[in-house]
Amino acid sequence: MVGVQHISNIMYTRQYVEVSTQTDAVDGRLIDQRVPNNLPKKPKDNSWMFGNANTEQLVWSLTCDAIPLSANDIHSEEAAELICSYSWRQTEEPTIYVPGTPPAYTPPDFTAINERNELVDKLIQLPMDVGYHFVDQHAERVPLQQFEPIFQSTAVMNPGKRFNKVKTVVNRNSLLILLRFVRNQSSQPFRFDLDIVQDTLLIGKKVRQAKVYSPTGSYGHSFEEHLTTKDPDLEDANGHHRVLLLDFGGEPLLIRVEADACVWNQEYNPDAPVVVHPDFDPLTCPTGGIDHPSSQRTKVIIGGRLVPHAQTVEMKSNEKSKPKDQQWFGRMPLCVLGSHKDGWFKAPEMKEFTEEGRAKWEADYKDSLKKLAWLLKEVRTVVKEQTSEGSAVLVSTGKGNPLVIYETKKRIDPLPKEIVERFWDAD
Repeated sequence: MVGVQHISNIMYTRQYVEVSTQTDAVDGRLIDQRVPNNLPKKPKDNSWMFGNANTEQLVWSLTCDAIPLSANDIHSEEAAELICSYSWRQTEEPTIYVPGTPPAYTPPDFTAINERNELVDKLIQLPMDVGYHFVDQHAERVPLQQFEPIFQSTAVMNPGKRFNKVKTVVNRNSLLILLRFVRNQSSQPFRFDLDIVQDTLLIGKKVRQAKVYSPTGSYGHSFEEHLTTKDPDLEDANGHHRVLLLDFGGEPLLIRVEADACVWNQEYNPDAPVVVHPDFDPLTCPTGGIDHPSSQRTKVIIGGRLVPHAQTVEMKSNEKSKPKDQQWFGRMPLCVLGSHKDGWFKAPEMKEFTEEGRAKWEADYKDSLKKLAWLLKEVRTVVKEQTSEGSAVLVSTGKGNPLVIYETKKRIDPLPKEIVERFWDAD
């Protein structure tokens, strides 16, 4: 187990109470969580997936069993580069703290002294999740240009960076959805917006609802909340995101990941799979982002502390979770796994995703990764060469159904032109 040290100036006492009911997130009324078992399931309405899609203009279709392997090997031996980081601020106007700070992992004391003066483990009860939670913060805060905050943060932390050689810009969750597709494991419908910026493909995730009500019996958000502490200077922060540049099958990939937490005072490992950008200095960095006329321009506030990526943590409230997919794509070496029965948690376990562990994971999923690498390259080629405006919609309506690409009815630029001109040199 990796040692964890608390931040002394932000320690506090928690109280845990039993929760047997949930309240309505809108007006506080008690709600009955019991649902009859014999109600017929309503057919899912997938019409939202086809918004702005010209369904009469089919561009491409492919089933998972028709995906070949990329000729290039996939591995994580070469360190990724941390391009930028930021935390969302809880405010109506889209606003980010740069570099932001992940919440610190500060678990409560799971030990006690029994009547024989012996040190023993104890259980701690956490409340069930309640209220609405984000499925996708970016889809909620900047739905039309979901990658715009990346470049606002980059303008502050890494202003000299250029992205002409980057082949794909995507968030981690979208890659995991596509990975499940190539494994023939995906069962939920999904839709992505595909747009070409010069030679770079931007894959934007489209969701039916950006916020959903917590299901009965879930503890994931409560687990994170009660085992972490926010940066005292960023009490109104909600959600920390980091952007990595890495090689994926021989092509540069820019990927946005969310960090649930971090550990402090852990010795930095120079062999970790991510290196910190060396030039960022909060005292001398540019203080604002890129001005543009879009109504969804993200405001930038300099705030937080740059955390080495080797100290970021993935958190799961269920020990049966398998977070290695997320950790591998996010190059996150640490994971906290909880274990509970009806909300009574025993001491969580922190596991390290070592270099040997990553190599084994890569070997186990070698073919799936090579299929995904081929798929990303092929989708970029199709959108660039077979659509009139370099803009398309990708949908899959469920397990066993193909990936289908349609032209868009109208191109909606994925980034303001001011950002494109700043970070992509003219051809």
